[in-house]
Amino acid sequence: MLSSLDVMIVAFYATALFALAQWVSREKPRHSKDAADYLSRKTTATGALLAPVGSAILFLALKLLVLTLPFIEGVWLVFVLCLVIAVFWSLEKPHPQFSHIEPSGVSL
Repeated sequence: MLSSLDVMIVAFYATALFALAQWVSREKPRHSKDAADYLSRKTTATGALLAPVGSAILFLALKLLVLTLPFIEGVWLVFVLCLVIAVFWSLEKPHPQFSHIEPSGVSL
């Protein structure tokens, strides 16, 4: 049986996913979407790579240190922490780097 926190997380996720799908599907006429529509202009490759690498490390550490945390809460916590790490890193290094991503040059 799912706890009330599990149900709240799943409901939030489903609502956010539905809202994102509605936003993406309602584009203006003659507007070609590119990566700049979805990504921050300050995104860096290092920030983008810290999230997936950090997720594996954080989830393993979380599993080893907090054994009583249910799986879905662990996934949610790791996701939020990785998002914070990636955004913080990208905002701390806002100037163009060698590994800077220029989202307007990427087509979807």
